[in-house]
Amino acid sequence: MTYTPRRKVGPQERAVRKDLQSLPADVAAGAVARAMLILAAQADSAELPARDLAVVLRELRQCSSYLRDICPPAGHGDEIDELRKRREQRLAGGT
Repeated sequence: MTYTPRRKVGPQERAVRKDLQSLPADVAAGAVARAMLILAAQADSAELPARDLAVVLRELRQCSSYLRDICPPAGHGDEIDELRKRREQRLAGGT
């Protein structure tokens, strides 16, 4: 059996993982999220020239923006959820 050392997680990848935790689980496990982790790992590596790093970071920012646009962070409902909750409380005799 061959031993392969674990890859060190850098600051960009840690930040992306933290951001993904605030999204719904199905989105955080999706293809765009996986691409973000790969891009973050590339950004953390010291192997990229500055020009390529700028491209990777721009793509990472665009992916992040896309995910935030398509879904609210986990735990935050929209107006419909709030209205439904108030209606259920009203029908149950609450305020």
